Amino acid sequence: MKFQYDSFCIKHLFVPTSDGLQLPALHYSKPSNQINKQLLVYIHGAGSSSILRIPNILNTLADKLISANIDMLAFN
Repeated sequence: MKFQYDSFCIKHLFVPTSDGLQLPALHYSKPSNQINKQLLVYIHGAGSSSILRIPNILNTLADKLISANIDMLAFN
């Protein structure tokens, strides 16, 4: 699943773990297919600060990072 915004896009994906779990993740990147060489990994547990519960904070952070040519991967 992919969501397009003016300054970035968000792709929903899963990160496999060594014990076979699939962690939901959001990859924030430029709207074009250009790949940034830098990536910030945002890791947080479930609860009130789960990646799916704080979209405004993550979108703001991603917008600032992407304008500096840094992608962001957020997952719980």
